[in-house]
Amino acid sequence: MKNQESLLRVLHVLPTRASEFGGPVFVAEALVEELKQQGVEAMLYPPLIKNGQRTSFIEIPELVRRSNLVHIHGLWNLPALIAARTARIAGIPYIVTPHGMLDRWSLQRSKLKKLVYGFFFERKNLLAAASVHFLNKEEQNEAEDYGIQIKSFVLANGVVAENYTSLPDRMNFLQHHIKLENKVLALFLGRLHPKKGFDILLPALAKAVVKAPNLHLLIAGPDEVQYKTELLKMVDQYHLIENVTFLGMVQGKVKKEILSAADFFVLPSHQEGDSIAVKEAMASELPVAITPACHFPEVMAQNAGLVVRPDVYEWSRVLIQLTEDGRSRRKMGMNAVKLIDEHYTWRRITGTLKRIYEDIIERGHYNG
Repeated sequence: MKNQESLLRVLHVLPTRASEFGGPVFVAEALVEELKQQGVEAMLYPPLIKNGQRTSFIEIPELVRRSNLVHIHGLWNLPALIAARTARIAGIPYIVTPHGMLDRWSLQRSKLKKLVYGFFFERKNLLAAASVHFLNKEEQNEAEDYGIQIKSFVLANGVVAENYTSLPDRMNFLQHHIKLENKVLALFLGRLHPKKGFDILLPALAKAVVKAPNLHLLIAGPDEVQYKTELLKMVDQYHLIENVTFLGMVQGKVKKEILSAADFFVLPSHQEGDSIAVKEAMASELPVAITPACHFPEVMAQNAGLVVRPDVYEWSRVLIQLTEDGRSRRKMGMNAVKLIDEHYTWRRITGTLKRIYEDIIERGHYNG
């Protein structure tokens, strides 16, 4: 007789595999790989093809019908709608992970479109889900404002911690950026987007470098909605040309070299679901400075970094503190690695998720 593991055929559905979509892409890809390692037959839509993105939606219904559970990532998109509708018709349970798209900040963006789409489609998708997967308790609480009673559970994102246990030498990056050799490097790694808090970070940096002139900010990530043009204007406005380096989209070896070279990580976001970049930085032994909107209070509780309200003066103070206190940085960095290893590896997270999948297939729903 086949065991329960071999019975799990899970389809993960994304609107796109483009890196510009941010965290949900990396989360779904990591989950699928780890699920396969744990004996689950896991598939991911859309598949990657050699010369770009496959965008046809025709194959979604057949992929859904071949599965016995569907896991949908994100809201307000056609692949999610097709997958949810097909699953309902076929009697196949599905999970929805909003990835922060139901919180107050996100619902205010394109508000009218979301109200209309929600009325006709998204509310039904969420109500009929076997469960809605939230990344933190705050996101779950905020989703109640959407005005529907849904079955749900909370499970954070993870990180492939072993990818960051042996990073390249710091000089691999610095040899290409000689002028930064004696600088203390703060790293922002993520999409260039207004919600990421550059309106706080850049003026705070301008104040901080007056007292800590050896502080330098690295900005790495894909440009979102041509926001880099606005950032360049802000850099010029605050006279930060000598204090900021834009690195563009980084992946693989180059990304690891940058994480190795950095001294601490910054993410002053106005809104986050559950940032993978924060956890990658922590796995790389970097202390992190984040806002409460990053929903990661354990950072402060475990002395793995600082949680700072979105205020220019507060962020200026923290930037100076992290620049000048190398001993404290190193201690927080070690605590950060420990926190990730003990609670936030994909192996641990996926093991829990697999048990939830099995429960849903057996009972038809899950309310954790």
